[in-house]
Amino acid sequence: VLGIFLLALTGAVWRYYQPLPQAVFKETKQQYSQKAYEFSWPATSKSAAGAVGFGVLGASATDETPAPTASVIKVATALAVLEKQPLSLNEAGPTITLTAEDEDYYREYLAKDGSVTAVTAGGTLSEYQALQTLLLPSSNNISKTLARWAFGSQDAYTAYANSMVKKLGMTNTRITDASGFSPDTVSTPSDLVKL
Repeated sequence: VLGIFLLALTGAVWRYYQPLPQAVFKETKQQYSQKAYEFSWPATSKSAAGAVGFGVLGASATDETPAPTASVIKVATALAVLEKQPLSLNEAGPTITLTAEDEDYYREYLAKDGSVTAVTAGGTLSEYQALQTLLLPSSNNISKTLARWAFGSQDAYTAYANSMVKKLGMTNTRITDASGFSPDTVSTPSDLVKL
């Protein structure tokens, strides 16, 4: 029995120290074919559909006239802020110290019955927290806070954002504010699919 045990142990030790076989990697590419599909578009509203890698697949006949975006444009605000102040995965980012101006933004949108998050001068948010507050409860006041923090002013933000959306091929989009509360911030469904 001892001999069998020693033989098995010797074999296991020998196998442990043997080199691993050479790994062979094979690169494959996924192929997708785009099939023509006829969508049944609603007659009284604007809509578009698209997919990553294919772009806009179709749009309603009424798609071409820009209309107010409301809070959807906050996605562009988040993208512009992240281009200016990038975050790595699991990074909180720089600290934003809130000011009296941020309190004014809160009161401004509260008076307009817009979606807001209460802030106090001297309080702080990380960039990540501010982006969460922008996108999840859709806080109009935080959109202005982020725009001012990342770009220095609302005008600098809108200039950057309008240039950014043009680079994305969003030719029917005009951004006049960071929140989309203004009816002058307009786009089309096809442009928003590109976003």
